[in-house]
Amino acid sequence: MANNNLLIRNARLIYRNFEGVGTDFNSPGDRNFCVIIDKELADKLSAEGWNIKISKPHPEDPDYEQFFFFKVQLTYRDKKTGLPKRYPPEIYMINSTGKHLLNENTVKVLDKKRIIKTDLTVSPWTYEDRRTHEPRVSAYVKELYATVDESELEREYSSYDGPEIELPFDPD
Repeated sequence: MANNNLLIRNARLIYRNFEGVGTDFNSPGDRNFCVIIDKELADKLSAEGWNIKISKPHPEDPDYEQFFFFKVQLTYRDKKTGLPKRYPPEIYMINSTGKHLLNENTVKVLDKKRIIKTDLTVSPWTYEDRRTHEPRVSAYVKELYATVDESELEREYSSYDGPEIELPFDPD
């Protein structure tokens, strides 16, 4: 059964929802993303009870290759109590100015960034499926390092120390 953390280097993330926006496929507040994996790892994890999915075929595109993936959840708070977790995930954004620890309020920035490299550690959580009573595994991010692409202007102004400008409105 899955008890060991899974380290994935150069991970490809899809369906990013670090903010937890409600959609047709996501309940409001649920922060998650999916990781693409190769068939060998997909087979191994599936045998351990992980919920591995395969992309849908695209018959109209002869060059399309199906891929395997699994969902990784990101939780900063206990679902039952709403209190902060004792050991929250460590999510870092890497850019030209260094490594920046993101928190539950700032992690949503990764939804809008072009991520060029991701390394992460996934922590499996084993539970019993209510319908089949089979052991299943949910994946939670333990730590994640996302290197983001920056424009020339972002690099130029990233160390700007000028005065903060008070806006006449709330930008949020």
